[in-house]
Amino acid sequence: MKKNYLMFGIIFGFVLGWGISSGEAYEVWVADQSDTAKESGGFLYVYDGAQLAADPAKTKPTLTVDVAKEINDFCQKSTQKNVRRPHMIFVTKDQKHALVSFLSGHVLVMDTASKKPVACLSTGKNVHAAWPTPDQSMVIAANIAEKKLIRIWTNYQEGTFSYDPKKDVLDLQALESGERPDNAPICPITEETSTHAFVTLRGGGLLVVNVKETPMKVTTTLTNNEIHPAGCGGYQIGNTMYVNSGGGWPIAPLSYDVYAVSLSGLP
Repeated sequence: MKKNYLMFGIIFGFVLGWGISSGEAYEVWVADQSDTAKESGGFLYVYDGAQLAADPAKTKPTLTVDVAKEINDFCQKSTQKNVRRPHMIFVTKDQKHALVSFLSGHVLVMDTASKKPVACLSTGKNVHAAWPTPDQSMVIAANIAEKKLIRIWTNYQEGTFSYDPKKDVLDLQALESGERPDNAPICPITEETSTHAFVTLRGGGLLVVNVKETPMKVTTTLTNNEIHPAGCGGYQIGNTMYVNSGGGWPIAPLSYDVYAVSLSGLP
């Protein structure tokens, strides 16, 4: 039976199994950022979706993965660095692979069927989100600590994943201004043609980046008066990209704004 996947982060949640009907089987993946070893680790939980929907209070995970074990060993071999605090999870369009971002700067590629690691890359410090493009040729990683956008080239069939620090990294801090005072990227939301990423910013504002060009190029900007700080959610319907801002603040933890951005004027 084909399974669809719903992926959730411990801080932000996103539904990624588009078009799931009530008759389809699906899983829910959850990231837990608690350390499970000295300055490393975390948990990934996998739930049966139907069981969770029927009785969320009593449902137990069908699988619990301690990141400090097999995944850490796997990433150590390729990056010589411990993985720590899985933060967000996204899946590819065909739902065969999951992308897990870590506060340790890792991007982990996992096989969603076997739940095994496929590739692990280090992209510096604190990757908040690693967003796969719909054509599955790229993953756009938001390095929040160093204020960089990183393009990872992906070939899932051949199992090759790489990026060139000289060609595939865009320095967003250099683009800061009075209207965009903090360009730490939160989420790089990609649209259906896999050409543009709508990058929400910690300090507010929005950068639309052409991720197919080399080097990557900012084509459109909005200020922090037009898009408020700390957005992350995004979804395209027709020729409109909807993005949000806010949420998670102590003063209003469940409050956020939603903006409609037309794609028709993009170069």
